[in-house]
Amino acid sequence: IEFHLKKNCKPFGKVCHNQFLTEKIKIINNFSYIYNDLNKVIEILNKKDFKNNVDSSISVKNDNYLNLINKFLYIRAFDNREIHFHNLIPKEIKVYKLTFLKNCYLKNLKSINSKKIDLKDEQYKNCEIEDYKFENNFTIPKKRFQIKKYIYKHNLKEIKKFDYVNINYGIGKNFRSEMIHLENNFYLNNYSIPFENKSIFLRGLKEISEPILLKNKNLIIEGGSEIILNNKAYIHIKNGCLIINKKINKKTKIYFKNNNSNGIFVENCQDETIIEDTIFKNLSFFKNNQHFLTGGINFYKTNLRIDNVIFSDIFAEDAINIVKSKFKINQIIIEDSLSDAIDIDFSKGSIDNIKINNAGGDGLDFSGSNVLIDNAFVSNVKDKALSIGEKSNLSLNQLEIKKNNIGVATKDESIVVIKNVLANSNSIDFMVFSKKNIYGKASMEIKESNYNNYLLEEGHTLIVNKKKLKETSFNIKDFYN
Repeated sequence: IEFHLKKNCKPFGKVCHNQFLTEKIKIINNFSYIYNDLNKVIEILNKKDFKNNVDSSISVKNDNYLNLINKFLYIRAFDNREIHFHNLIPKEIKVYKLTFLKNCYLKNLKSINSKKIDLKDEQYKNCEIEDYKFENNFTIPKKRFQIKKYIYKHNLKEIKKFDYVNINYGIGKNFRSEMIHLENNFYLNNYSIPFENKSIFLRGLKEISEPILLKNKNLIIEGGSEIILNNKAYIHIKNGCLIINKKINKKTKIYFKNNNSNGIFVENCQDETIIEDTIFKNLSFFKNNQHFLTGGINFYKTNLRIDNVIFSDIFAEDAINIVKSKFKINQIIIEDSLSDAIDIDFSKGSIDNIKINNAGGDGLDFSGSNVLIDNAFVSNVKDKALSIGEKSNLSLNQLEIKKNNIGVATKDESIVVIKNVLANSNSIDFMVFSKKNIYGKASMEIKESNYNNYLLEEGHTLIVNKKKLKETSFNIKDFYN
């Protein structure tokens, strides 16, 4: 079950490792009819050096256990017509058919696995579908932990235009159907290349017509450069950092030609992503065959520093999306954002001197985060200037909120302390409530502030100028319809 686990899962990432562990637990919980000698198997599984031992006396009694296993194979499919099959069980597996889909968006798809996928279902109604059947039987060897590569010959034209492939396979009467993305083969080709240079450089005026895909490399853009991205272009940096250093008297400009093109994604930057003296414009959702992200620029598990940066005309759910990261932001302006200006989830950091104007959603949206802010101005926001939820902790000094629907909204066990608040022409200045029942009560303390009105749900706490305010009556559903 765990024989050479790390070594053999390496090409597939964490999901492969987790799948093995899941199957191990299932087998342990159902030994009574899977194996002849329950106690002996448990003893072996619990040995620290189990991965280096194979006990040939233990054998599968029958195929009943297959009903308990969700996945027989771990599969990756690439747009260069190559599919990798990794057998998860000690049985030969037959692959029956491949079905390719395009021109449709399957929401939140990473990998759909089930005993049967009905392509007549509502979510597939707009898809263009094309089948590929094998001329001869195609089987995956039962030898465990071996990657079986299959380069399929087909009559399909321009395979890169397909977005998904549905793979039907099984053992006897046990069938499985799995829908997965066709991955860009950049990652396949670059998986094991020993890079000589750790960084890629862009400087001057550059027009980019294809995606910039970097793995284990940094992208360094020289200060004062102008980077223009065409419709098919985007930037994805995996296990590397984005570095844009300042240049005296000249800002760097990065923008898409059209306002509904694509975005930027930086993931797993363990050193530091640095963005200085830069203007971003016309960013949209980041999207490719593997990801559909909410931000125009997205940071995941990244050490981030932003200094003197402007975002304008953003056509995404978030202008900036920061997830599970550490950040330090100074001197940032976000103008004309389709929805939220900044969305920060499960992260920790500080923001100094931020100005947000004209956002179709929230100004700053925090979930599960710990943040310090000094000097913030938020105006003309259609939802909440600041939204703090899911056990966030926020400390803020010097806030001006003007002409917003809601000024500061605190919810879901969050704790907020704000000093020096100027509230002007908001529909509601302060609001404390529950949105998700799984969380406890929230509290907010406002020191040295003017205010015109507030909403406070029963059981929550709102203190303004050292005075504990009384609860008010309102229906929270009215704010989320």
